[in-house]
Amino acid sequence: MKKLILTISLISLIPFYLYSQKVPTGNPKDFKVKTCLHSVSYMGIWRGQVTLTVDQFLVKAKELGFDGVMLAAKRPHVSLIDYDDEARVRLRARIKELGLELVCLAGYCDFAAGVDKAGIPNVEIQAVYIGELARLARDLGTNMVRIYTGYERPDVPYDKQYSLVVEGLQMAGKIASKYGITLAVQNHHDIALHHDAMKWLLDEVNLPNVKAAFDCWSPTLEGLSSEEIKQAIYKMKPYIVHTTTADYAKLPRYKY
Repeated sequence: MKKLILTISLISLIPFYLYSQKVPTGNPKDFKVKTCLHSVSYMGIWRGQVTLTVDQFLVKAKELGFDGVMLAAKRPHVSLIDYDDEARVRLRARIKELGLELVCLAGYCDFAAGVDKAGIPNVEIQAVYIGELARLARDLGTNMVRIYTGYERPDVPYDKQYSLVVEGLQMAGKIASKYGITLAVQNHHDIALHHDAMKWLLDEVNLPNVKAAFDCWSPTLEGLSSEEIKQAIYKMKPYIVHTTTADYAKLPRYKY
C-alpha cells in the first residue's frame, strides 16, 4: 500500500494522507483519501490559538470528522518525558477507541545546534533523541516521524554544518530502522532547504527509511514560479512520503 501524507496549513495545520492499493495510474479512483489533524493546531503556540490536552485534541479531531491525527512529540502534548510505557498503552488504546489513526509523530531537532561547541556530542544527542521518538512512534502505532535538518549558524563554514546534518540523519535513520520507522525530513530549516540540496542530502544519507517531507511552502518563499515548483516536486517524487501546503487567510493591513 502506497502512503503519502499531505499536511495543509491554515492557521493551524491540517494533514491529509493518501492511500493507494495499487501502482498509481493517474486515475483518481486508484486513491483513497482520508483527512488527518495535527495537534500543533491546539498547543497554544500562536496568539489566539485554543490550547487543548492530548485527549481533548483527540475528541476534537473526532468531532470535526477527521480520520486520523498527527501528534506533536513535545510538551504540552506527547513528550518523551511524560509518556512512559503505561501512558503509551493508554494513549494507543484511546486513539483506537475513538476510531482514529495515528498517522505520524512530529519531531523537533536541529543537527547543527552544537556546531560551535565541538566538545559536546550534539549530533549523537539529537540522533538518540530521534531514536527514542521512533520507539515512541512504534509503541503508539505509527511508522513515521517527521524531523528537520538544521538552522545555519553564521561565521561557521556551511559544509561543516551540512556534514553534521548528514552524520546525524545517518545515525538517527539507523536507530529508527530498528523500530520499523521512516524518518520524513521536512524542508523547514536552513540546511538543504532548496529541493536540489535536499535531493543531494538524501542521496548522500542513502538510507531506505530516510525520506522527504517535502513541502511547497519553502519553494514559494524562495520565489519559485508554479512551474518551477511543479518541476521541484517531480525531482523529489521518489523521496516524498509527507508534504505540507499552506492555505492562510490573509487580512489587509494599513497604517493610519
